[in-house]
Amino acid sequence: MGFHSIYVLCLVVSAAHVVFGELWEFGKTNLPGSLKIVHKEGRMGLFEHTKKIKLPVPQCYVLTYVRVEVKNLISTPEVQFNINTNIVTIHYPTLSSSLSSFDIMGKGVWIPGCSPPARTYYG
Repeated sequence: MGFHSIYVLCLVVSAAHVVFGELWEFGKTNLPGSLKIVHKEGRMGLFEHTKKIKLPVPQCYVLTYVRVEVKNLISTPEVQFNINTNIVTIHYPTLSSSLSSFDIMGKGVWIPGCSPPARTYYG
């Protein structure tokens, strides 16, 4: 195996997680009555080492599952989900490359007995 073959093999192996991304899951995905209630996509810049993404949860729903996929050619971030504030935090250490994209999907269930406030129409 020549140098060129080894170089190509290393390039393919190191780039494999970019195609598939790194995945984090929080909560339980198969709860009865759960459905997809939020989806957010975005990017992080090269010098943006921490990003907090607020998930807009509809009234009368509660998140039960959050799936975060991050694609980055070089670095793997630390990903956290705060269930009390519905905020996903993606954090890269100072010397890591933070140039990446993310895809967040959340499932939730209806809160029993909850009814959203009536809308007032002015006309």
